[in-house]
Amino acid sequence: MRSMTLAQMGDTLQLPFTLPPFSIQGYAVDSRSLREGELFFALKGERTDGHEHLDEVRAKGAVAAVVSKEYRGEAGGLCLVRVEEPLHILQELARSVLARHSGRIVGITGSLGKTSTKEFTKALLSKKYRVAASPGNSNSQIGLPLAILQHTTGDEEVLVLEMGMTAPGQLTRLVQIAPPEVAVITTVA
Repeated sequence: MRSMTLAQMGDTLQLPFTLPPFSIQGYAVDSRSLREGELFFALKGERTDGHEHLDEVRAKGAVAAVVSKEYRGEAGGLCLVRVEEPLHILQELARSVLARHSGRIVGITGSLGKTSTKEFTKALLSKKYRVAASPGNSNSQIGLPLAILQHTTGDEEVLVLEMGMTAPGQLTRLVQIAPPEVAVITTVA
């Protein structure tokens, strides 16, 4: 996991305000799976809005929550990081930590076979290199940045990252977050 403090995150992203030096123990977008000490990103989804779950996030011991600057609800003692768009901050944080990464990035995409190809590539490269890979099929606009923050440490020689898309332009954003040195396209349908 990429360990940092809330203040370091603010500095990394060049946020225009100072944040406390609280230690971040993980990153979450789902209040149900959040663990104590994690940083919560209040994302708006199709079925729910993360802003509606801030009481639960606080009760579970989140270190802070990244919320939309439009949010007008109560903080209840939870440190709120008010930003234009929480998803953009999640993506930029992952992009920023990878920008300092000296290892190689393998990006795997396609209509089918991404996860199997990623696992095969990870197994093959692990024989010679320190390798990390996105878990499961964490390949979306949310899943890829979370995979980078939660499942890499920065000392890997190779990152094998699955990249998916469900709408035009999404793959472009994932490549901006994690520019691959090697790209594998399984199939396009």
